[in-house]
Formats: sequence, C-alpha cells, structure tokens
Amino acid sequence: MSRNDDRLSYWLAVVVLGWLGYLGFLGIPIFHWGMNVSIAKVLTFACVCCLLQLAVTPWMFWARGTPAEPDRRFNHRLAASGVWLLSTALFLLFFLQYGKAIDKEHLYERLAIIGSVGILFGVLALTVSVWLGRKVLEGARQR
Repeated sequence: MSRNDDRLSYWLAVVVLGWLGYLGFLGIPIFHWGMNVSIAKVLTFACVCCLLQLAVTPWMFWARGTPAEPDRRFNHRLAASGVWLLSTALFLLFFLQYGKAIDKEHLYERLAIIGSVGILFGVLALTVSVWLGRKVLEGARQR
C-alpha cells in the first residue's frame, strides 16, 4: 500500500487512530490505572479532544503545502495549529475544573484564572507562530 496524503479521509483516520493510541498507551494506563481518574473522564476528554482536532483537520488539509508550493498558505497552517492547540488547552483547563466545588465566591476567581491562562496561551501561540513563520519563510527564500 502506498502512502497517499492527498486524501482528507486519510488525515481524519490518522487523527482517530492517534487518539485511540493515546487512550491505549497513555490515557488509561497513566490516568486511569496510575492516577485513579475515572474511565468516563478519560474517555470524555479523549473524545472531545479528538472531535476538536477533527474539526480543525479540514482547514489544515486545505492549507497543506504541496511539492510544487511548499510555502502555500503557511499562515493558514499556523493559524489552524494555534486554534487547535488553544482550544485543546482551554478544554483541558475547563476539564480540570469540572467536578470541583465552585461556589459563588470562587466562581469569578476560577473564570479569571481560566480566562487569563487562555489569553496567555493565545498570545504565546501567536508570538511563537509568527516568529517561527518568519524564520521558516526567510530560510526558504534564501535557498
């Protein structure tokens, strides 16, 4: 069987297989068996993260480079990666807060923490993406 990355269905299949691998090698052994996190929480986290990645994968597929145009839509690839990483990080923060007793007194504090960490991740992701993008494009132009 030859490798063919010009089909979106292969990209989507790799995402699903990757998250199944996460569950089999990390999620269940480490978080369920090692840390006693309920299997429902581990499965829910993996399923939602898989769905987030599946939602962004068509954008990444559309923005992929080709052998003829390796720098094609580079900014879109960076943006799609940033959106996926930021949404997964925010979901992780919300997921970690799930189940904790949040009373009226601590609600705004927790929302401020989650929001500020989300903004920090977003600014950091954009800064690193722009910096790396410029370096990669400068290197490609010099060749």
